[in-house]
Amino acid sequence: MTILIIIFSIMITIIINSFFEWYVHGKFMHGKWKNKRVQKLMNYLFQDTHKEHHRDYPPQSYKNPDHGPDVHLPLWAGVITVGFMVILGLLVSYFTGRWEIAPCVAMTSALYFWAHNYFHTCFHVPNNRWFETTKFYKAMDKFHEKHHVHKVKWGELVNICVVCPVADFVIKTRFSSLK
Repeated sequence: MTILIIIFSIMITIIINSFFEWYVHGKFMHGKWKNKRVQKLMNYLFQDTHKEHHRDYPPQSYKNPDHGPDVHLPLWAGVITVGFMVILGLLVSYFTGRWEIAPCVAMTSALYFWAHNYFHTCFHVPNNRWFETTKFYKAMDKFHEKHHVHKVKWGELVNICVVCPVADFVIKTRFSSLK
């Protein structure tokens, strides 16, 4: 029974992280806010830097080793993300009495954050890593490339997730073909 709880905890944590990633990337980094003060705050905290990332990796140079390796989220973003998930895991553990859930949630969330940074670096700064030869990488790379090369106005959400696109499928922000 414990192994099933661990497997289930890992799977649910990956899905929740997908939605968390979608919300932070989609709403905070690409979103439009009706309240001008909130929009100004979002621009300052997230969007100005993220727009710079999109300018650094435009359609004609989506992959460019000359840009440098700094294409990952900062450590503070991981602390917030993993911290949020740890609190959620502790609450679920407390209410279910299954304390093996909390460390599974913490480890899975930390690995998800690490995977996000690793995948994103591989997408934009290819370096013949073993991961770049896998079918999974090639599929996710095409998915993320469309996020950068598809012509949309800022605030339109296309292929937001980097690691696990479950949220893109559910929220219907998946874009599968270039026009």
